[in-house]
Amino acid sequence: MRVTLFFFTSLFCLFAVQAKQQKIIDLPLIHLENFQYSGAFRFPADSYGDSSLVYAESKIAYNPSNNSLFIMGKTKQQAIAEFSIPKLNLSKNLAPLETATALQNFTFVFKSPHIKNPQKINRVTGMIALDDELFVNAIKYYDARAKNTHTSLVISNSSKIDPKNISGFYSLQGASHAAGWVSVIPKEWRSKLQGDFITGNASNTPIAARHSIGPSAFVITKPDFTEGPPQAIATTPIIDFNLKHKLADDFYNEAGKNKLWNVVSRAEYGFIVPNTKTYAVFGSSGGHHSKLGYKIQQKDGRRCPGPCAFDPLDYYNYYWLFNVEDMLAVFAGKKLAYQVRPYQYGKFKIPFDTSQTGDKPQEFHRISGGSFDANSSILYLTLKKADNSVKNQPLPIAVAYQVALK
Repeated sequence: MRVTLFFFTSLFCLFAVQAKQQKIIDLPLIHLENFQYSGAFRFPADSYGDSSLVYAESKIAYNPSNNSLFIMGKTKQQAIAEFSIPKLNLSKNLAPLETATALQNFTFVFKSPHIKNPQKINRVTGMIALDDELFVNAIKYYDARAKNTHTSLVISNSSKIDPKNISGFYSLQGASHAAGWVSVIPKEWRSKLQGDFITGNASNTPIAARHSIGPSAFVITKPDFTEGPPQAIATTPIIDFNLKHKLADDFYNEAGKNKLWNVVSRAEYGFIVPNTKTYAVFGSSGGHHSKLGYKIQQKDGRRCPGPCAFDPLDYYNYYWLFNVEDMLAVFAGKKLAYQVRPYQYGKFKIPFDTSQTGDKPQEFHRISGGSFDANSSILYLTLKKADNSVKNQPLPIAVAYQVALK
């Protein structure tokens, strides 16, 4: 009787595992049309505490506790504040858009008395709200030796951003390859990927040798900050590239056929879309039509300080969609992290991503940050300097996209 019971119990468990695996296999791959524009909102130009959003890089993290966004302010000051999310407006004009309200003033990230900064970390690259904590990734903007290992800080009480609540630095094992955006792994994938979050980055800042030359994805478990820094955080690469193994080889698009990734491509946010097999990454790119050069004179006569497209109008926001099953193959040792390729990619046209003021040339406003609210299935993206309604005070605009599964 016991043998029979054991047999049927084992058989039931086997069927349960197979059913779960089948359920995962049956999840859909989604496409760009599944991201439906839901509206936008603006930010105020006023200073709050230590900074403002004028010239902000505007990395963001959605806060489900307040239906709000933590946001990085003026790039040179590197301070974080919290703003409400007002009612979204579908207007393609600035004037009707609602304006966010400050919930917490800006606080400098790197001036806490509780952190030492021997590696001179000075640029926030991504963040995520973890219960009552705010986990912040950061790098040194120009790490010429590509030797830095410090990557992360934690704000222990995100409802009261204060220098006294900031601790670090922690070190992601993947270093700057991993130290950018952070997103939650949906529950249906956690056991297979054996982790809680995806942390990723790309070659968005100088010194390509230290970066992933294409959007990356590293698995981490929820860090335990009780022991305090310095603390290493283990990472498992499931998408990662380097100078030898780039996402696309023709880095300057000299042949004019590289539509995938090049020297000016940037990835700003990536997340596994719940109830799908898609890892969606959003950023910007350029030079896919006019080709690229280094410190060249562009068609309008201006000379670039670094890599740029020959045509100054040849820039656009971009997306890359990856199959999570390919990432699982890397996790299982069946594929290398640099062998993963997106199944779909291309231009991502967004309201407010270009503007023209008077006789000035058309200005491109790139995606600079992103965050996903799993409860509402809304993706928030920020567009750098997209609000030029106040002279000499360019501000970001936040746009929202509903992820709709058909």
